[in-house]
Amino acid sequence: MAPLFTHVQQLSPPGQLGGLSLNHLARLLDEGFFRGTFQGGEKALGMAVRSALQAYGASGESSCMLDIFKLLRDPALQVK
Repeated sequence: MAPLFTHVQQLSPPGQLGGLSLNHLARLLDEGFFRGTFQGGEKALGMAVRSALQAYGASGESSCMLDIFKLLRDPALQVK
């Protein structure tokens, strides 16, 4: 039987398709995404990513991550 899930969206640095990042700054961005989605109630993927980027920007960490990570594909995708 074929899997029911497929890769439809990606938030990553350019050229790193499905790569693993262990950088502590990437972890802060990741945590902001999950907080925005599951605690903040963001339903559109683009809004959850925006929430994560804003939270990261307010953290006082290096702004390099804001330039590196990009959402590829449709920001209007509904998170369920």
